[in-house]
Amino acid sequence: MTIKNCPRCKIDKKTTEYSYNGYKNNKKRKKSYCKECEKNYRADPLTYIRNKYNRAVSRHRETQLEKHKVHFTKEEFIDEVLKLLSDNNGLCPIKKQKIIIQPAGNNSLSVDRIDPLLGYKKNNIMITSRKWNIQKSDNTLYDMLCFAKVIKKLKPEFFNETLKKVNESHD
Repeated sequence: MTIKNCPRCKIDKKTTEYSYNGYKNNKKRKKSYCKECEKNYRADPLTYIRNKYNRAVSRHRETQLEKHKVHFTKEEFIDEVLKLLSDNNGLCPIKKQKIIIQPAGNNSLSVDRIDPLLGYKKNNIMITSRKWNIQKSDNTLYDMLCFAKVIKKLKPEFFNETLKKVNESHD
């Protein structure tokens, strides 16, 4: 049994109380903080949104693609995300389900680019559920409408029934 000290809570704990954090030199590594401290840290909404910002900035730094560029300061990004979340009453505007602020799960908060080619900038981001953002991926509105047009042609009854449900849920 190995013991490790968590730098956040300053308590010596068994290594089984730490999550894995990938591999280094073909050896599994443990995270620095214990599971309980990690959970508490990630549960804070500002920390969660700040981490979203940091990941977006890192992604742009790695790819150097304009579509990944973040046109906000960290404070502006946090303010915009909180404003959008409030404007939608904490609901995903697509799925109409409550957005939760936690790292995993279909309904966890995700920041989506409306036009994926323009990057993260004012009037081009929206708050959605993680599930929706994954489904949309880097597809543009044009791509999604082309898909809908094909479905309308192949399965007109299904298309019309689905469109009716969409109109009822978004009125």
